[in-house]
Amino acid sequence: MSKGILGLGCSYTWGEGLYFYSDLDNLPFSENHMFDFNKVTPAMMLYKNKHRFIDLISNHYNTWCWVEPGNGGTNIQFCDYIETNFKNRDKFNYNDFSLLVFQFTQVSRDLKNDIDVYTQIETVDSICKKFEKNGIKVVSFCWDEEIPNNFLYNRLFKNRHIDITINGITKPAFDYFIWNDEYNITIASDFKTKNLQKNDLHFNKKGHRLIADLIIKKLEQDKFTL
Repeated sequence: MSKGILGLGCSYTWGEGLYFYSDLDNLPFSENHMFDFNKVTPAMMLYKNKHRFIDLISNHYNTWCWVEPGNGGTNIQFCDYIETNFKNRDKFNYNDFSLLVFQFTQVSRDLKNDIDVYTQIETVDSICKKFEKNGIKVVSFCWDEEIPNNFLYNRLFKNRHIDITINGITKPAFDYFIWNDEYNITIASDFKTKNLQKNDLHFNKKGHRLIADLIIKKLEQDKFTL
């Protein structure tokens, strides 16, 4: 396929921690979660990219994908990337893609800069509409429930939104599941018995596979094709 899949989101989309499942040397384990970009080697980057949900989706559709290179960020920063570096530094056009997956991060990250939840939702919606005007499919999912429980999000994103369902339990965001170890979708749930990454709530391989499958299910229901 010639057109790709674009992923916008925070460290959950970037795939933080997936390199811990490799057998590469000098893996940056610690007792509790911490991140030092300088300790993530190119080989670790390539390994974690192979296993994150965006890449799993692109493999399903036999195409390629792109995720904003930085790890982390805010909802407004993801939008700023599209308005600046997406075109000017990374040299992409909207029409290089057939699908945009937008993962909302925690509202509080932008609240620190006095950007309220309504502005965050409206700004993301404006970016999504730019892609949709170019015929590009957009789907979204959320970290915490503050955004999907907001009436404005429900109005603007009702046809884009993906609920998170595990073992018959459905929530509008994934926060509930990462805090409940019984669902075993985090790095902490895999390594804490070794006294490593004990509070690391990033998705493990199972978590990335779960998110990929939920997105693919939504796309199939919407009869999406590349």
